[in-house]
Amino acid sequence: MKPFLQTSRLLLCLLLSAVVSASAQTNISPAIFPDEDTLTPETLRLVWSSSPGLRYEVKQSTNLQVWTTASGFPTNANGPAQQFPFSPSGKSRFFQVRQLDEQPPVVVSQYPTAGGFAVPRFSNLTLQLSDATGINTNSIRLTVGTLGTFALTNAQLTFSNNFLTFINGGSIPLGGWGSNVTATLIMADTLGYSVTNIWSFTLEVQPVVATNLFVFGSPQAQRTGQQVGNIPTRELAQHFGPIPMGAGDPWTLELVASNRLELSYTNTAPGFATNTYVCNLTPVRPEDIFNRKIIGISDNLGIKRLTLFTVEVPLTEISTNASVTITGDSRLLTTGTNGAFVQMLSISGTIPFPRIGYSLDGASFTLKNTSGFNVVSLALEEEHWWLTPKLQVSMEIYSGSLQRFEAIAKGNIESASIWNANFLLAGIAYTNTLFELSEAQKLKLKKWMLLGYVGPVPVFASLGFDLQLKGRAEVNTTLSFRAGKRETSDAAFGLTYTKPNVQWVNTFNFPPPEVIPFTGSINSAGSLKVSLEPAVEFLVYGLAGVSAGITPSGGVVFEVGTEQCLSGRFEADVSLGLGLAGPAFELLNPKPELSLPLWQDKLPLFGCTNLAFTQQPQSQTVPLGSSAYFFCTVSSDATPGYQWYFNNVPMPGQTARTLPIPSVKYGHEGNYQVRVTAGGQTTNSAVATLTVVSSNTPPNMALIPAGSFKMGDALNDNAFSGDAETPLHSVYVSAFYMDRYEVSKAMWDEVYNWAITNGYSFEFGAAGKANNHPAHTMTWYDAVKWCNARSEKEGLTPAYYTSAGQTVVYRGGQINVENNWVKWNIGYRLPTEAEWEKAARGGVGGRRFPWGNTINQSQANYLANPITADPLYGYAYDVNPTQGYHPTFATGGPPYTSPVGYFAPNGYGLYDIIGNLGEWCWDYAGNYGSAPQTDPRGPVSGLYRMYRGGSWSNVTINSRTASRTDFQPSERSSFRGFRSVLSTGR
Repeated sequence: MKPFLQTSRLLLCLLLSAVVSASAQTNISPAIFPDEDTLTPETLRLVWSSSPGLRYEVKQSTNLQVWTTASGFPTNANGPAQQFPFSPSGKSRFFQVRQLDEQPPVVVSQYPTAGGFAVPRFSNLTLQLSDATGINTNSIRLTVGTLGTFALTNAQLTFSNNFLTFINGGSIPLGGWGSNVTATLIMADTLGYSVTNIWSFTLEVQPVVATNLFVFGSPQAQRTGQQVGNIPTRELAQHFGPIPMGAGDPWTLELVASNRLELSYTNTAPGFATNTYVCNLTPVRPEDIFNRKIIGISDNLGIKRLTLFTVEVPLTEISTNASVTITGDSRLLTTGTNGAFVQMLSISGTIPFPRIGYSLDGASFTLKNTSGFNVVSLALEEEHWWLTPKLQVSMEIYSGSLQRFEAIAKGNIESASIWNANFLLAGIAYTNTLFELSEAQKLKLKKWMLLGYVGPVPVFASLGFDLQLKGRAEVNTTLSFRAGKRETSDAAFGLTYTKPNVQWVNTFNFPPPEVIPFTGSINSAGSLKVSLEPAVEFLVYGLAGVSAGITPSGGVVFEVGTEQCLSGRFEADVSLGLGLAGPAFELLNPKPELSLPLWQDKLPLFGCTNLAFTQQPQSQTVPLGSSAYFFCTVSSDATPGYQWYFNNVPMPGQTARTLPIPSVKYGHEGNYQVRVTAGGQTTNSAVATLTVVSSNTPPNMALIPAGSFKMGDALNDNAFSGDAETPLHSVYVSAFYMDRYEVSKAMWDEVYNWAITNGYSFEFGAAGKANNHPAHTMTWYDAVKWCNARSEKEGLTPAYYTSAGQTVVYRGGQINVENNWVKWNIGYRLPTEAEWEKAARGGVGGRRFPWGNTINQSQANYLANPITADPLYGYAYDVNPTQGYHPTFATGGPPYTSPVGYFAPNGYGLYDIIGNLGEWCWDYAGNYGSAPQTDPRGPVSGLYRMYRGGSWSNVTINSRTASRTDFQPSERSSFRGFRSVLSTGR
């Protein structure tokens, strides 16, 4: 009993420590688990949920008064769970876990968005900011294009409730028509952590419309005599100023038919000519929206009626240059019972819609076979699906063709499906539609909107909603059951089109649903599947339409196995399609379609005699920033309990059958596994691997986005540097891809072996401590030739040549390749210094290291030299507790490299960008200038080439992102390697 009491006392203290360690900023709740690693002496481990890349500190105490920092901490989290192994010491111990706020403020949302287009020239800029300890408002500096730099002392800049707003005032444009505007926000938190955010957006293009254009309802039309009644859309004419008095003979637009327009006049027919383009600013009903060209004219003088015979034309024919996005000029139009517009509402930013969907709560249905016999009777206790959407729209036409288009619907989804069913006959399989929206219901849910104007041309759009509920039954004898679930989720779906590429937007966050347990009886086997198929369609008049549908199948499938184990399955898909409603997207034929499995859950029901997995967690590859979703199903008589693991570390609080991971980062990559316990049995699932990729990014490479950054030493750390790290200067770097890992020995050998049998020669080749360690000891020349060989091996055109003519591929010898001998946008190559430093900083500026301003050996493989160990030569920002090589890797003789990918990645998903090996870059050595630069490639000649990043043998000062070192390109060293890059336009 005594050991039990002692252990209980220890665990009670440890549980108390979780309360002590809870942070108001980060809400950390640690937990205690047994240490299952038989190779380590520790028997327990303190575990907490973490955010990849952030730093955490563990402190311990025996009396709650004196606290010491645990060995190895603070340290960066390399995944969603972190641990501190320890052994009981025979007396009470207490722990504190806290996240260190070393992160500068972040931009939660912004308008205009980075890469946004069709932005009105007189727009305001709005940014939502966030920081754990608060933002130092005195630090805020916002530079907007060429308008200047603004602080909160300027009336144009305001900050309230974490929203920073630049008020343009409508007097001075943000820039010229169609120009690209760069905005820079510098800010810091109250602890002094600063950040520079740079983003660009494109302003609206100058409208160019057909000169032979007539807009019905416009001031011009009313000047010629058109009479516009007192209708809601009359307001649209006022966009162009006061409605003028009619100067011509009165006439009205009486009829809009599919192939003609009919005008009635009082005295003299208005003058129209063939080949004139016509559109309508003041439609009375949706059918009155048109973009047409007149192909014939007929005048009936007897009844004074002028008929204009017309054909529909694409918007791109009426306006060769155009930009439209949702602004204060946009209007939402609603229809009445007679189908005519009855109201116009102002909208801004996004178009909000009322909740749309259906409810069949309490309804009942019967599935019949072709002979009329009942197959299944189905009672729906709860069956509803609601979507509360907002629509975001922008488009741009240039030179007569659609260049860019964006339509994204975002919203909250509420759904519930709880059924009672009775299968009545044997040997039946039948499908029919249980419910569908009528045309009247579809019309009631449909919304119309005026997006904006292209010069005088109004651009209209519509949003529709459809829904069907289908059922399918298969039975052998009889079955009765009750089962279901409820859930709330968030979704964003739609597309962005940048000619000629379509990129689908599909972000879903499905938290674990509330499951209604199965109860019922079965004599044999059967299945029932109820499929709910809602769809949202968006159409810009004169362009193509976008359709998106979420299809959560409120279905249950029953199977009887050899052990009479019954389970149920729920499924859901999302389907996205680009409809060809107009000729503007002809280049996309055949139309792109995408169907994505969102989730598929199996529920253990009853009759399962042994604990076993009926569905294992599945490995996934998901785009950066989207959601991942692991799940499993088991069979067992007893109620199962679940515990998820990440890389063998328990994940506190993750004790459901499902594991959602919203907004994945590269640091979420790894192995996931669930342990299930039921009825005294325990079993582990198979390991599922999560891989994170950027859209269209080559394998094992990371996308480094285009943008400006401050290059150089912002902290004046190295005043004695031979290769000056100052002045700090602005550099714009185009988007490119970079290897996420340093080139490993295995990867080097694979390309090298291909190269030497395909016309390449290398002076020395490369070495490596192991296949999974980085390759080293290659010359700059061999690294360049290796990049060329990799290109040719993968079917790409090489980047490096032996002369400015760029005809002879560089495959042998030591040739000092010059800048104009390189095909920069084709094939693998070494990064330029600017590319390397932008990538290394991981999207955050002003720091010594990608993760913050201090360093220890839990973050990188370098030669530690803290100031406490060597006051003369140490560095205060080296906070490692000991001096010397990394103890984990300083074995077996140098080089003391670590396996590639060992440490946590930076913000762009790059591993070992600091430490392990220094990395060859393209540039000749040279000093910085102070002028802003775009894609600099260094001096045109020189004796030395640059390498960056520090290595296992470099001390702290050489491991900073700003540190610069050069060597002769023919020199070799065990502390130099490289990684390659690819241009996005390859």
